[in-house]
Amino acid sequence: MNKFKGAIAGGMMLASVFTVVPAFAQDTGMSAGAEQGTTTTTPATKTMYDKVCVATAAAARKTAVKAAESAYTTALKAAADTRKGAIADAKTMTDKVAKAKAVAEAQAAFKKSRADAMATRKGAIADAMATFKTAKAACKK
Repeated sequence: MNKFKGAIAGGMMLASVFTVVPAFAQDTGMSAGAEQGTTTTTPATKTMYDKVCVATAAAARKTAVKAAESAYTTALKAAADTRKGAIADAKTMTDKVAKAKAVAEAQAAFKKSRADAMATRKGAIADAMATFKTAKAACKK
């Protein structure tokens, strides 16, 4: 019984998908009087750029972004190595409270270093994008 109801529901959905709805004509503003020049449209003007100039600006942007990414990963690796060393030193401690405090300080220092590196990366990428936009604006013909 459930299969029969499912087949009916599926058939109804399929029928609704293939139902043809007539399109209503729209007034385009072109009437019999339009032949006399009463309706005029102006084509949109497209901004033209010097392709070589834009390509040079894009290459400079890509180089700057790549340098920002490289600096970020270098800073992140250094922060991770520092944390690794601090945690290794903390593991040699015998006092549990001091050990927990040293590990927490190492984690906090890592988080701060990571956040600083990310902020530097974002700033460098934003500068690269601003420089690109300025250079691209200068490439207009």
